[in-house]
Amino acid sequence: MKGKDGLYDACEVAEFVIDYSNEMGYPISAFKVESLLYFVQAYFLLGGERETDSHLCFRDRIEARDWGPVIRSVHDRYGHCGSMSLYENRGYAVMNGSLWESRWIRPSGTAHLEAADAALVRRIVDCFSEYAPGSLQKLVRSQDPWMMAYRKGTGSEITPDSIAEWFR
Repeated sequence: MKGKDGLYDACEVAEFVIDYSNEMGYPISAFKVESLLYFVQAYFLLGGERETDSHLCFRDRIEARDWGPVIRSVHDRYGHCGSMSLYENRGYAVMNGSLWESRWIRPSGTAHLEAADAALVRRIVDCFSEYAPGSLQKLVRSQDPWMMAYRKGTGSEITPDSIAEWFR
């Protein structure tokens, strides 16, 4: 749900991406979610279907990290899962001593985007569904917004202006 500023929280968009990916049978990991959110932000900045309707999708800043784009709130929630698949039930297994232990992130179906926004996000996820997480990260790292922002170990911001300029 959009906030008073008319923008989503990046975690809510991430949850929608995870839910939709699972619904469609697309593999999805924490690494892939953050790369997809970079492209979601770019598409919204371009105005989606209507170029005159350009705006941010989510308020959170995107950082240029060593491995690709990072949205801190999303990384804090899902980053510990790394390249492991985020399944529909949001469960993942970790080794605790000599036993596998199940942990839960959140129930599915809790993300709510407006219909037009949801349709745009679905199209972006569909478009990149065949990409492996590493391939998406490599694609982002080859683009000017990431290259201009990246400073080893700093988490410099990939600005919305640089993203919009690159994708125009």
